[in-house]
Amino acid sequence: MLDSISLQRLSQVHPVLSAKVQRLAELLAKESIEIRVTQALRNYADQLKLWQKGRDEHGNIVDGSQIVTNAAPGHSWHEFGLAVDVCPFVGRSPDWNLNHPAWKRIVEVGESLELFSGTQFHSICDTPHFQLTGKFPASPNDEVRTLLRNEGIEAVWKASGIAANLAVPLLSPISPYPRTNAIAGQNENTPDQYKRGLC
Repeated sequence: MLDSISLQRLSQVHPVLSAKVQRLAELLAKESIEIRVTQALRNYADQLKLWQKGRDEHGNIVDGSQIVTNAAPGHSWHEFGLAVDVCPFVGRSPDWNLNHPAWKRIVEVGESLELFSGTQFHSICDTPHFQLTGKFPASPNDEVRTLLRNEGIEAVWKASGIAANLAVPLLSPISPYPRTNAIAGQNENTPDQYKRGLC
């Protein structure tokens, strides 16, 4: 169901998160909703670049309309392979219109698979975002940052307590929305758009 770009991105995150996102895509495809993974693992520099949007050199917000994340480097689960962003697609075109019913279904089905949705964030609504952090809190803490720095990403995954053989629920959600593929698209790599959800 997912394209090769999405599968390549999923190969860099925790295997259980990868499996759940693949299951998410399968369930949504039954409702004629195609998704692509637009972001997965990020390095420090990539997270810094996103965090700096709309901020000055001291981190102060100078243009709130440009803010795409409140997670400074070291504070995003993307940096630990425990988060992904997805977007509905039609052909090669993403739909960044968060009012389209496909977005609501993506969140509902993702949450039914026990993924934590960015719509639950308090400081910024991040509709495309899903994370699976196991025993860790909603945002990375000093323990996680120290583990990554000293022992690497697999140590973080092991400490999360997310079992690699965790079964992914086989759910069959029924969509209350009409099936449609009439989705307008923009460039999927435009970070200003994929992180500005309004809940």
